[in-house]
Amino acid sequence: MAKKYKGKQVFMESLVAAGVPYIFGNPGTTENPLLDSLLDYPRIEYIMALHESVATGMANYFSQATGIPGVVNLHVGPGLGNSLGMLYNAYEGKTPLIVTAGGQDTRMRLREPLLGHDLGNEGTVRRTKDGITDSVKSSEQSHMPDRKHV
Repeated sequence: MAKKYKGKQVFMESLVAAGVPYIFGNPGTTENPLLDSLLDYPRIEYIMALHESVATGMANYFSQATGIPGVVNLHVGPGLGNSLGMLYNAYEGKTPLIVTAGGQDTRMRLREPLLGHDLGNEGTVRRTKDGITDSVKSSEQSHMPDRKHV
């Protein structure tokens, strides 16, 4: 029987396979599962920035300097919004970036949390679609598509 992986394991294994040494970010509580998974992946270091645009710029310029995909982890919809200027720079520079944005626990969405925002193809991602080659929104593990590589 094949081993079952959680979504965060699939993501982290993909980063390891691609040789990614860093995740740049400005985390909030919704990103805790990703931060917790770093304990199992000591080859990947999380570099925290004080603002999303700074984290995105660091991932962009790291990727440009090394040729390794830059990875940036943002805090929900407003974090993605704060990073748009640097995402535009990465787009113009044709930089390979992997952008993650946390989402509230599905149980919290019933209360329409303050920082809750539609990150899917009908929300923020749709508004930034020109520079996006692939977009995945997963609220359950079964929604995680089969990813062979980064």
